[in-house]
Amino acid sequence: MIFGKPDQFAIEAMVEPYLVAPSSVWGRMRVWCAGTPLGDYSSEHCGLPSAHFEELGHKVLTLWRGEFNGLSNDQIFDLLDFRLYGYVDGIEMPDDRTDAQVHQDAAAYGRFDFLNNWGEMFDQIGKAFILCPDGASTRVLYRPYGIAVCQAFEAPSTLVIDACSDFVEWHDANSVRLRSRG
Repeated sequence: MIFGKPDQFAIEAMVEPYLVAPSSVWGRMRVWCAGTPLGDYSSEHCGLPSAHFEELGHKVLTLWRGEFNGLSNDQIFDLLDFRLYGYVDGIEMPDDRTDAQVHQDAAAYGRFDFLNNWGEMFDQIGKAFILCPDGASTRVLYRPYGIAVCQAFEAPSTLVIDACSDFVEWHDANSVRLRSRG
């Protein structure tokens, strides 16, 4: 199933065909950003992170901070990558922040995390962050491992919200179907 428009923003997912009730929803997934697939769709029997997409659909319009104004996409990516993971340009940086400061940064910047640690299908793609600079468009900043420059993909925020909602609804219906014995 594809939720959204792959040439802009879409979530592609399937339930493994051999599952029988009772079972959790196991399957395959990837996200499409401006025609670029993020995620390993060949990775079988993955947990499908519906809670992350449900949260994203609710918060997408709030994904901006004033400190991003005037920064390039690469500068925003590096700021988020350092605050959340301690990296700049893909290189681990010395970090003299206290534990309290790290927790504060996680609370302030964690909402911009996108696909990182969301499931094994996304583990090898690199890192991604998601922003909504103007309320009308959503921007995904993506940097594959080993590449110094991030890619930026934009899509209408309404499309992102609808894709998330439609995916969650589909996931929930499959969860109900697989919970009950046929």
